[in-house]
Amino acid sequence: MLTLVLTVGLTPSRHDVVSRARLTARPLSGPEQSPALPFACSRRAFASSALALSAAAARPFASVASIKPGDGGDGTWAEHTGAFDDDFFKGFKSTDTGFKYKFITPGEGEKPREQQNVYMHYTGYLLDGTEFDTSYDGKGPFKFRLGEGKVITGWESIIYGMKPGQKVIVTIPPEYAYGDKKQDKVPAGSTLVFYMELLRLGKVKGEKTTYGTIQGKPGGVRIEAGSVTNRATDADTD
Repeated sequence: MLTLVLTVGLTPSRHDVVSRARLTARPLSGPEQSPALPFACSRRAFASSALALSAAAARPFASVASIKPGDGGDGTWAEHTGAFDDDFFKGFKSTDTGFKYKFITPGEGEKPREQQNVYMHYTGYLLDGTEFDTSYDGKGPFKFRLGEGKVITGWESIIYGMKPGQKVIVTIPPEYAYGDKKQDKVPAGSTLVFYMELLRLGKVKGEKTTYGTIQGKPGGVRIEAGSVTNRATDADTD
């Protein structure tokens, strides 16, 4: 059984459906769980593995490293006409919680961490093919911080398992979206279809990257590698 909590902002934004109505779905007891997607994990399991993830050797993002907040393509891959029928979902994988998903591109690098900023592009549809929201509108990607309840629960569960450059098409059941509440163009009880693209990762709240310390020595200069887990005292702007 899920308890649904809906918080509606006072002013609209261009990302109305994903960010203005902030829905969380939580069990009545026990740790908050993701909807059992193979590329996601429970919040508790994710938190316990965060230290090991941050200590792992960093892998290059290759071409993904050059992606900036204004990039990500024109969204042609996310265009769809007509209802989403059984033929469309052939080849998709399913979960016992009602999600259907298909990876379009594999992505590269590390998966996002708790309290990390992520930059996304997306387009959202109803099952009848109605587009209700998109970030491919020329104004740049959608940025938010994971773990703060600023997007629907189904979104966070998916993004925790993605890598920069990865694209996925996924259906999100209403209990992991807006439940029995109407939200703008989304009727109550709607299953949503999202085309989602993770562009890049930003900073983790409370951490900053130190690129190195230059220390003067007689006869030369020595460069020492810095740490990526120093506590930040300044504002996190990425």
